[in-house]
Amino acid sequence: MSNNSLQCWPKTDQHRRVGSLGAGAATNANPAGWRNIFWIQAGFFALTVLGLLAFYHPKRESDFPRMSWKKVLWACDPIGSLFFIVGTTLNLLALDWAGGVYPWHDKHVVAPLTIGLVSLIAFALYGEISAEGFRWMWLICCRMERKRRWSCRSRVLS
Repeated sequence: MSNNSLQCWPKTDQHRRVGSLGAGAATNANPAGWRNIFWIQAGFFALTVLGLLAFYHPKRESDFPRMSWKKVLWACDPIGSLFFIVGTTLNLLALDWAGGVYPWHDKHVVAPLTIGLVSLIAFALYGEISAEGFRWMWLICCRMERKRRWSCRSRVLS
């Protein structure tokens, strides 16, 4: 058996021609015909969703324990997400406005750029602290508690 027989597409370019002709027919239907491609894609998406709902039924076994909504919310890290979203949005806004709508030295560019960069730095620091936070809290607690002779681990973990 040769490798050529294992190809899933034929050697001709008929599938490319059919796709090009279909897209050309959709766009040339009327002056705003290119907008019809959205509806074609929406139909394909709907067929995909219906197919998944009808035929895809995976097993529901999970290694994760059941969590309350509060634990699920905090597992998504809302503080870090807020720092990241605010920083990214403000930086993109400032870069979009810079040189076009406003000059680079204008307050409408400098303020969002500065706040966005500070927010992204806060995001990086928060990510580093929250990842290593328990270890640092344990070390600080132990140093403070050694003087009092209390159990360090029981204070941090409780």
